[in-house]
Amino acid sequence: MNYRLRLEQRPPMANGRARGNPRAHAAETRAWRQAFQMLARAQEVPTLEAVEVVVRTYYPNRRSLPDCAGPAPAAKAALDGVVDAGVLVDDGPAYVRRMIFEAPIVDGSGPALELEIIPL
Repeated sequence: MNYRLRLEQRPPMANGRARGNPRAHAAETRAWRQAFQMLARAQEVPTLEAVEVVVRTYYPNRRSLPDCAGPAPAAKAALDGVVDAGVLVDDGPAYVRRMIFEAPIVDGSGPALELEIIPL
């Protein structure tokens, strides 16, 4: 069974990390981490041995779409939250075998970031 964790919020982008306040970035990272920890617990995702993770971003229109790996900071924080929830022991290569970033999806919803956790 695959698990989908989705946060309806525009994810922070890698390009935004190069500028701005480091404390604000840390607070944002902490918020994303806590949100995905709560999502994993709410869905009662069990402890898994090894996984593949698919990262999807959703947007309401085509204006200002990021590249595929743009939301990497948000995806990393989200994955840390999954580890904090006890779904994975760690996010190292022994546990997360592959992390795939799909192209942004324009479906009229969002903005949102979704992690699909696929047990191996």
